[in-house]
Amino acid sequence: MQEDKWVYQIGKDSLSVIFPLIGLAVSGGVAIALALAKNPAVFFVGLFALFMLVMTLMGLYRRFIVKFLVGENGFYHQTKPGNGRYHRYSELEKAWTAFSGGTNALYFYYQLPGQPPVRFFYNLIDDEAVEYMLSKFRSFHPELEEEEDWDEE
Repeated sequence: MQEDKWVYQIGKDSLSVIFPLIGLAVSGGVAIALALAKNPAVFFVGLFALFMLVMTLMGLYRRFIVKFLVGENGFYHQTKPGNGRYHRYSELEKAWTAFSGGTNALYFYYQLPGQPPVRFFYNLIDDEAVEYMLSKFRSFHPELEEEEDWDEE
């Protein structure tokens, strides 16, 4: 990872781990109680507990493996162990945000020259960091209009 002064960290909210963990504890406890009572409803509650386990593991993965560090000169993006890359704002060809109305999701897109766009999901709590990155990108590309929309190719 290249040296930079990190200003923001995107996607490091603990609530994405805490809420599924609470659901896992409650549904897991109810599933155990139903299993001990030999109640056939244990199957459905067990499925819900399994779903909450998957959600908890996904939250833990995002919390500890996925990294998006925003710096003064660039950002560091890692989606799995060992594949992180540092990108300078001046290297980017395009950068923009998009809102998916169907899923109510916010996405930050960036594109390097000659490569397809990369999409990163972010929460509304990280909007300040994304706006900071876009302002840094626009400082290197003043010829681009601020509200210009690019279609994903």
